[in-house]
Amino acid sequence: MKIFVRTDGKSFFIPVPNGLLSLALRLSPKCARHAAKSEGDGERADMDMLASTAEPICRELARELRHARRNFGHLEIVHVLTADGVEVIITL
Repeated sequence: MKIFVRTDGKSFFIPVPNGLLSLALRLSPKCARHAAKSEGDGERADMDMLASTAEPICRELARELRHARRNFGHLEIVHVLTADGVEVIITL
């Protein structure tokens, strides 16, 4: 994934490895479970339910991210052009 930012004749990009993005998606439910252990009883149940619900969704999202990268190459996900001339592009 690449994030491009252009403004006033200056531009830069931030490369984000797809493997790192997939790893973050797979670890986020585990982090929510870990945070639930340190919360109170009422919040613990909510966080644990959120983590168990989010786990299959995050796993599927990581799988589809790999699938889209293979099939579509450099797919443009976001393209924003503001009124003051700042342009932000996020591609796979």
